[in-house]
Amino acid sequence: MTLRSSLIIFGIWTALALATLVFVVTSVAPLTNGIYAEAFFFGALFLATTGVVTILGVFGRLRNSSELPANQLVPAFRQGLLIAIALAAVLILQRFRFLQWWNILLLGIILVLIDLAFSSTRRGR
Repeated sequence: MTLRSSLIIFGIWTALALATLVFVVTSVAPLTNGIYAEAFFFGALFLATTGVVTILGVFGRLRNSSELPANQLVPAFRQGLLIAIALAAVLILQRFRFLQWWNILLLGIILVLIDLAFSSTRRGR
């Protein structure tokens, strides 16, 4: 699959996730629909964030890197996924009133270590 077709798929996926997120925010009442509305919100937010950050990451990498364009998608997706995990985790912690500065610090350290582990194994090949 080429980079262009991958970006088109990511664009469609992101547009659907953003439309779902807008629908959930504007139409669903979380107090009456309970846990399902919250799960739907967090899922749509996670998918939309992953898609937006991945697309922006690919374009940023293409602009600032001399590597092959096809090699830019995997690291951008990995970082988009990690940023989406961080955002969803912070919002879920805040939802249950468990968010503290040290939770954010610990989450950041864990996600940076995961990213470093994946990027170092990729470079070793």
